[in-house]
Amino acid sequence: MTSLKRFFSTPYAKFSAVLIPLLILGILTWQPIHVLNLQARAGKIMAIYRQDYAPSYESFLTCQISLLTRLPKNERLQEGIGLLEKARNLTPFNAHTTYLLGQLYCLNGDFTQAIDAFEAFSTLRPKNPLGGLETAFAHLGIVFTREDLSDLDRDFHENQCVTGLQSEGYSFDYFLTKGDTAFEQEAYAPAYLWYRVAALFQPLPEEAALRLVLLVDVLGK
Repeated sequence: MTSLKRFFSTPYAKFSAVLIPLLILGILTWQPIHVLNLQARAGKIMAIYRQDYAPSYESFLTCQISLLTRLPKNERLQEGIGLLEKARNLTPFNAHTTYLLGQLYCLNGDFTQAIDAFEAFSTLRPKNPLGGLETAFAHLGIVFTREDLSDLDRDFHENQCVTGLQSEGYSFDYFLTKGDTAFEQEAYAPAYLWYRVAALFQPLPEEAALRLVLLVDVLGK
């Protein structure tokens, strides 16, 4: 007992008593801090990309932007995806990592992987509508960009889009009105998108259908 008292009174023992808890604390906090750093770096890459290539669509969902304008492939997007994949490997059930990953996949045109990420996010955050909305427009992204889709696959993705939007409370009338408003404001790309979405719910009224044909001519393929 005397030897133990003598040991604990030495400078080495006092130093260890401070160092060991600090080491334990560092080990426990390293992973969350590292994940936050990876998220922040990937988020910055995404913000710069959106500002560079889609500044007019700042208020739109990420997967909507991919349908409104041609987005170039970019090595930084792939870098951001890599950062988030590392973060997800460290904390597989981190909702923010999963949501950011879905966003970057959409900007990169990888709609299938975006759907997987957003569905995982919705599982983690079932009350957050962003997962369902992004998923719906990612399905539409496949329809817009895959010319090799079979009729069966096209129907599937369109139905998934409508089902997802309906589950979040959106309707034919909502998108028809948005299409009309955008057209009258000469925001032709959003008008085209909203009319296309409305048409998935039910046939468009004659005037809206004529506008959609006109928009195809104006915007080109």
